[in-house]
Parts: sequence; structure tokens; C-alpha cells
Amino acid sequence: MLVSEALGLVERGADASAAAEGRTVDPRLHLWRAAVARAPRVPNGLYTFVEVLERLRGQAGERQVPGAELALTSAELGNCNAALVHVLEGVAR
Repeated sequence: MLVSEALGLVERGADASAAAEGRTVDPRLHLWRAAVARAPRVPNGLYTFVEVLERLRGQAGERQVPGAELALTSAELGNCNAALVHVLEGVAR
């Protein structure tokens, strides 16, 4: 939740229910926070990349976000001593 707040995706001071209920600063935003639950033995940052690529390609099945064009991934390393943020854009075929 702290990362979502720091990136400006949810209101400052929002609790975890904001993301779960879809209360983001922009109703077009969709927050997905289930990478660890779905694949606990895969590095979270890597799995998140696979997930957003499937969504941008329209290959995510029931997890698909209709009209997904942009995706943002974030991962923290160690004791928050490094952070990675990537923005990906789908390409129309």
C-alpha cells in the first residue's frame, strides 16, 4: 500500500481497502496485488512482468483488464534499499 501511495495511485493515508475496492485517484486505474499469492516461489518482480505482459497482449483470461494499454510494475529489493519501477505500453497488432 505504501508503494501505491508513493506512486500517487491512491490518496495519501488510504488503507489497504482502498486498493481492494478500486478506490484509486483515477477510476481508469486498476491495481493488481496478487502476484505473491498466485506464484509464491517466483520472484515477485519477475512474475509481475509476466502478468502485465499477458494483460497487455489480451492473453490473461479471467484476469484480463478490458482495454489495458499501459501497465506499471514495482518491486522492492532487500530491506527497501532499492526499488524498481517499469511502465510498459501495449502495441496494437
